[in-house]
Amino acid sequence: MLFGFKEVSGDDFKAQVESGASDEEVAAWLDKTGLKKTSDEVRAWSDRVEAYKPFEDLNKREWFEQECEPLGLDPKTSTLFDYLDADDEVFRSKK
Repeated sequence: MLFGFKEVSGDDFKAQVESGASDEEVAAWLDKTGLKKTSDEVRAWSDRVEAYKPFEDLNKREWFEQECEPLGLDPKTSTLFDYLDADDEVFRSKK
């Protein structure tokens, strides 16, 4: 979603992350390299991404149902960020 919005390649982004760049440095790289966006465009995109429910996408529904089940999430009402937060919590608890 981010790569499409900023029109950067996943490989270029990966190279930045693998270089050891901090979050702030990666964000600065995105601002410098990616397509320029107004604050209104960023806000509107962010709102759409935060509200995105993969269950509503027929191409992602089955995957999302399978991912939500072990996390105890209802795929019909969960957003992508609900899933990511729950998945991160499980990962942190296993450390």
